[in-house]
Amino acid sequence: MRNIFDQYQQPENRMTHALATVLQLEPSLLRPFLTWLGVDEVPRAKSLRITQQQVRRGQEKRRC
Repeated sequence: MRNIFDQYQQPENRMTHALATVLQLEPSLLRPFLTWLGVDEVPRAKSLRITQQQVRRGQEKRRC
């Protein structure tokens, strides 16, 4: 299995990606996590979907 922390340089991006990956792979954790965050009305798990933030192609920052 690929290391879920190795895809990003910034620590906060690594953690966010790891969290989204875990919640996607373990959907039973999603509702308790949202409740812990303080979401008042948590939808049914079947209606929830984990997505990722992406930069559109051609808009990435280029390193010099």
